[in-house]
Amino acid sequence: MSSITRVNEKDASPRMSKIKKTMELEETRVARRGKKEVKLDLTAEMSFTGLP
Repeated sequence: MSSITRVNEKDASPRMSKIKKTMELEETRVARRGKKEVKLDLTAEMSFTGLP
């Protein structure tokens, strides 16, 4: 029984780190996209109000 859990833990840890890495990548991608959108919103607001 203990050997099975040991194998499962070994098998699960790389998979979990891969999932964690993918989630982190997705978070940074979303954060970058959000910053870009904020910048676009600011430029749009400025053009509407007539500010440079």
